[in-house]
Amino acid sequence: DSVFGCHKLLDAPNDEVRGPISRTLCAGFNRSTLLANPNQPDSSSAGFYQDPVTNHYARIIHERMTDGKAYAFAFDDVGHHESLVHDGAPQQAYLTLDPLS
Repeated sequence: DSVFGCHKLLDAPNDEVRGPISRTLCAGFNRSTLLANPNQPDSSSAGFYQDPVTNHYARIIHERMTDGKAYAFAFDDVGHHESLVHDGAPQQAYLTLDPLS
């Protein structure tokens, strides 16, 4: 539960010590790279999800993305493997709220 949810023992407070360690461990566990690569966080996705014990949900989501990037688990942004939409100079934004019923 702590591994796939990246919480409880692997929660990442916004600090300079425990947070980065927890995020890196969470990503390494989910991508199954901790035992295969001593250099963490792993910057290359080539070795991700190779072990039978891995986050297969994240593997499948990443496989189906055009550029291989997605946010499939907490801290999937470790190593910049998350999908990101960014506009450095936005001109406007819209928010549409529909009734729930």
